[in-house]
Amino acid sequence: MAQLGQDQGGFYSIAWLENLVGCRITNADRIVAAWQDPHVGDRFPLHPDMVLRIAQVDAPHALVVAPPGPGEAGRFEQPFEFSWAFVIRERPDAAGVRLVARERYRPTSAAGAASVVVGGLVSTLMTSAMLAGIRERVGREASAA
Repeated sequence: MAQLGQDQGGFYSIAWLENLVGCRITNADRIVAAWQDPHVGDRFPLHPDMVLRIAQVDAPHALVVAPPGPGEAGRFEQPFEFSWAFVIRERPDAAGVRLVARERYRPTSAAGAASVVVGGLVSTLMTSAMLAGIRERVGREASAA
């Protein structure tokens, strides 16, 4: 979770699709120590022109990102409010952990409502691919250890 981001470990999803819209993503295949200490307020780029900020860190259990607030540097206009949370939870059967990714959208206009519907469909595809990509890398790390 700590190394997610366009300019760090990528999003472990469908990089060629992200790169079609100019994201310049390269997905990492290893843990990079320099990326393991995120702080509230740090940049969290989705795209070179779209940067979120880390809103909450509860290492190693949770990371929440959101757009910069009104008047903050890097603020970009969108017709909805948004946050993206990554939470690691113990599995109920005590057989490891589960990574939960959750997005919250609140449209601020009619255009925002339409954007949320379309964006939600794209996000469902990309989040599913991201979670599968993370699962694959965790499995690879576990079998190598």
